[in-house]
Amino acid sequence: MINEEVPVNNIEIWEITNNMMIPHNFHIHGTHFIPLDRNGSTNNLEAWERNCYKDVLYMPPQSTARFVVQMTDYTDTVYPYMYHCHILEHEDAGMMGQFTVV
Repeated sequence: MINEEVPVNNIEIWEITNNMMIPHNFHIHGTHFIPLDRNGSTNNLEAWERNCYKDVLYMPPQSTARFVVQMTDYTDTVYPYMYHCHILEHEDAGMMGQFTVV
């Protein structure tokens, strides 16, 4: 199942939320992103998370983060990219999905 469709070269702001009481790491395949804020404030980002590209973002319990991402290549309506948490049990809690770049 494809969860999202992303237009190629669009600059997007994604927001992710960890509603659980345990931390996890969020990852996007095939790209990198720049964290913007956590829980609505840039002060909640660690120094090593600021103003640089990442492909994994640490998500503390009960937190929300926003980041900017741009998919610049590999358009395909059939074969998707994947986003996911690195804790397998979170798959069923919405922290795993697929998206195509069109």
